[in-house]
Amino acid sequence: MSIVFVVPAAGWTFTSVVDLTLPSGEVQSLPITYRALPPRQYADLLEANVRGDLPNPDLVRSIVTAWGAQDEAGAPLSLNDERATAALEHVWVAGPVLAEYQTALSRAMRKNSQTSAEPGPEPATPPALSATESGTVSGETLPH
Repeated sequence: MSIVFVVPAAGWTFTSVVDLTLPSGEVQSLPITYRALPPRQYADLLEANVRGDLPNPDLVRSIVTAWGAQDEAGAPLSLNDERATAALEHVWVAGPVLAEYQTALSRAMRKNSQTSAEPGPEPATPPALSATESGTVSGETLPH
């Protein structure tokens, strides 16, 4: 059986659960499916957000493909719904959503980073000798 690296046509997605602490102190869990963007594209989006050219809701929508938010009646709430937009304006909503995205991608990078089993080169400078190994302390000869 051969192992094949598959690159999906629509790009990679992953799902995480984000715990959001409401202003009341209540914690609610929100499942989110993210789109993994190329690092430069994500950095450009963050820069646009910091400049004020890209509001929080649009930044979140650029990386989120689906979420499990619901209205009061329990019906699914679209990312494009005006209530979703209002919620995503709040930093206490958008912040944890963005933080989870960054954490998940960092975790994947760490897990996939290559570490070499080959030993490193010998040091160019030999380690210093201790006072007892050299037989001197501050220029004085130690008794042997």
